[in-house]
Amino acid sequence: MEPTTLFAVGSSVFRAVSIYQSGQAQAAEYRGRQREFERQAQQARTAASQSEAVNRDRLVADLGIIRSLRAARGVAPDSPTGQAIESDIIASGERALLIERANYLSQADAARRSGAAAGMAARNVRRSALFSSASSLFDAAATAARQPK
Repeated sequence: MEPTTLFAVGSSVFRAVSIYQSGQAQAAEYRGRQREFERQAQQARTAASQSEAVNRDRLVADLGIIRSLRAARGVAPDSPTGQAIESDIIASGERALLIERANYLSQADAARRSGAAAGMAARNVRRSALFSSASSLFDAAATAARQPK
């Protein structure tokens, strides 16, 4: 084999290995991002549950305070005004709870989607690197095959 042909074949093989390794490194980076996004999604779901529990406890405590104040003032538990106040507080508390939970779950969903996109990018980079390195190897084989015997 002539030196120029040998050099061309070696260069193509080296390029194929470099492309493949570069693709693997990029894919590893995307997989790392995917794991980070999955962790963020889990944290947001956990925060949603914790926030809901804290807000429910706060609502129950607020209702207990209101009932205690009403009892201390001698207001009947079935007073229409008292019941209206309690209903407003419950509705307001539930609304705030749902809004905060929805915000956390929205963050979790966004992180989940970002993680899925990073996973897809990792697969695409690996495929692209594999096809590109195979193309370089085919070039090397074609160069070697064109060499007169």
